[in-house]
Amino acid sequence: MNYLTRRKWLSNMLTLVACGFTGRLVASGGKEPLVPNERGGYWFLPGLPFLSFAVRAAEGFEIVRATYRTMQPFAQGMADIEAHLKAAGRPIDALCGLELRSADPGSGVGLGFGAFNRVFQERIAESGLLVDGASPLIRVNVSAPNVSEHSIHAFTYTVPLDATRRPAPPTFMTCAFPEAINIKTKPELVAKGDTSLAGLRTKMEVVIAAVDDAMASLETRWADVTGVQLYSVYDVQPLYDEFLAPRMGDVARHGIDWYFARPPIVGNDLEIAVRGIRVEELIEA
Repeated sequence: MNYLTRRKWLSNMLTLVACGFTGRLVASGGKEPLVPNERGGYWFLPGLPFLSFAVRAAEGFEIVRATYRTMQPFAQGMADIEAHLKAAGRPIDALCGLELRSADPGSGVGLGFGAFNRVFQERIAESGLLVDGASPLIRVNVSAPNVSEHSIHAFTYTVPLDATRRPAPPTFMTCAFPEAINIKTKPELVAKGDTSLAGLRTKMEVVIAAVDDAMASLETRWADVTGVQLYSVYDVQPLYDEFLAPRMGDVARHGIDWYFARPPIVGNDLEIAVRGIRVEELIEA
């Protein structure tokens, strides 16, 4: 590490300590209580007004992940999801997560982050999905090539657990956590603008800490993970051995899903979501 890189790294560390972080960088402060969504058959970890940080199936249910072969525009996709759930004998309340794709935030195409959040909250409210005024759904929202409007890539929902299936860990999924601290009060991106390996390391440490905290709240373990979704256009492969491999252990045989996609805010360079799901569907639409 040369002098200038070390100086920037120390500056980042001092900023984090000033914000209340010492030792391991902790994004949410450890285990937090879950809130039941009784109509939906799952528990959720409260986050921001437009998303929850994580969801876990309630007893007697499991979470299923469905991916569209062809992405659906947001409004059309929501209508399709309602029809899909109805056909499966599930209420709209069973919907517990959405994975979205949008245009590049710097392109000037489509709705911006704040504007879409308002549209998103209105649509979720219209569907009767809010719990105490907040969305219980986890959300992934990243920009991808050749996307001009917010579209739905995948969604998750709960179904009754097959009583004949042998006991297994509860199914769960987290939102895509960014490299942000004070996310519930005054979000601040760490190492903003620094995409050097040292900067990416600082970002990764904050993101992984947030994932660890969410999983502690869910009372799940890395050994229960069946998928890791990483979103970045920067080369974070050198950090895999440092942050992911030690946590994943044997789970590493599943590999990770690395999406060459940008988070929705300029200056936000890295997001990670994890899931522990036994049933995954591909929907032809």
